[in-house]
Amino acid sequence: MLMLQKKKITFDEDRQLLLAQQEPGRRGFMSTIDVFTTQKENRKMELEEKLRLFKEKVVNRNSSDFYDFTLSDTDNNYSSDSNSDNDFKVEEKKSKNIIANKKKLTSLITPELAAVLDRTIVSDRQVTFIIGVTVKSLGEDINSFACSHSTIKLHREKMRQEMA
Repeated sequence: MLMLQKKKITFDEDRQLLLAQQEPGRRGFMSTIDVFTTQKENRKMELEEKLRLFKEKVVNRNSSDFYDFTLSDTDNNYSSDSNSDNDFKVEEKKSKNIIANKKKLTSLITPELAAVLDRTIVSDRQVTFIIGVTVKSLGEDINSFACSHSTIKLHREKMRQEMA
């Protein structure tokens, strides 16, 4: 069959490409760029870069010192003639980790609720809406609960493991 194709090909360049494709090692192989994989790799690299910058920021924040400049109590002479800096003392205070308060993980999902949600085939994303409306209807502040898709998924998987 390849011999028939070789005879039908009139352009020398096309004939050479066909011969190259038959060689071992696939020298003449022409592949396309996988857009999905390329985008996935780019997102992964961007995420790693953001994580690296965040870690550097945290390290710099933890290593930075704050200084408290106060007037010393030992010298009560406030004359304007004094040109010395002895009136001031520097108290070095280490910075404390200033991290945003995380919401307390109130266990909204019980084993019974997880079983019912699994039986009725309710997705994790739908559960977030259901629990959000339920919390609102009970008069509670929705912001005081961690009710995200990932939290719900984590709790449901945990309940499944406990029941198994």
